[in-house]
Amino acid sequence: MRIAIIGTGYVGLVTGTCLAETGNTVVCVDINEEKVKNIFTYLSKVNKKINVVSADEFRVKTVNDILQNKMIKRGISIKALKYGNIEQGSGMGTAKQEITLQAGIDKENAKNCRGYANQRGQPFI
Repeated sequence: MRIAIIGTGYVGLVTGTCLAETGNTVVCVDINEEKVKNIFTYLSKVNKKINVVSADEFRVKTVNDILQNKMIKRGISIKALKYGNIEQGSGMGTAKQEITLQAGIDKENAKNCRGYANQRGQPFI
């Protein structure tokens, strides 16, 4: 369900968070621009990459923690995430991080596995 909440005070923000936690798509709007700047964090997923942009590094790490908890609840290994460095954004007081979703292992690790299996005399399938 898509829900819009007008006002990000104590009631609006908590209500929006609870509704989002239960699987709804929630947009909170407020007339006070400073209030919105203080809580702004967003995720975007394009081509197996998740971009996290937030007001500071602490909030980026908090979003990462929430993302990991959601993956664990759904039975997805958190090893499927490859984290980039947290960078200071070009905007005022922003931090961003790119997270890549991995499927399987990369070529370099596959070569190492094959070499290790050959050393032990075991076939690598």
